[in-house]
Amino acid sequence: LDKGLALLRELPPAVTFFGGARITEDDPFYEQSKTLGRMLRQAGIPPRTGAGPGIMTSVPEGYKAEEKDKRCKTGAFVKAIVEGYAAGNPAAEIPLTQGIKIFLPFEPDTNEAIDRSVELVTFPIRRLMLYENSLALVVFPGGIGTLDELFEVWARRLSGRHNDPIVLYGSSFFGPIMDALRHVLLHGSRD
Repeated sequence: LDKGLALLRELPPAVTFFGGARITEDDPFYEQSKTLGRMLRQAGIPPRTGAGPGIMTSVPEGYKAEEKDKRCKTGAFVKAIVEGYAAGNPAAEIPLTQGIKIFLPFEPDTNEAIDRSVELVTFPIRRLMLYENSLALVVFPGGIGTLDELFEVWARRLSGRHNDPIVLYGSSFFGPIMDALRHVLLHGSRD
């Protein structure tokens, strides 16, 4: 906990990305998340990921691939985040990519696109560090770990622990999940 908090005190607020570690370069979500990384670089807002493979690599790869002086239109997604970031001076210096890694013996080391990182040994502390000091949370399709992260940040938002925007990216993946939850909410039935 101390190592994670110490790193976050040194770093500016970031947009945190959750998503599947098994998403490969030939998956459309990989390229789409790289594009979001590029857009964040254009806006001077750092990305934060779990520092592993898949979406955790693609976003910072896109961020680092974008040239500092390249200017182009940003989408509504980045525009909304920039407005929320107005308290700082992101134009003064391009912030670094951030990674909060979990130690798992079967996972590779921190990906090369991460500039500043910390490796932690427990999932609850890692999740806390991922969404602490965030500007927004973007969730790409993934497995059980990604859904665990989503439901935790969602529950914390509902309990008033944060008010960061949560963006679910990929309606084909999240649509059925949201439909099931909406049905329970509206009808009180799980049938």
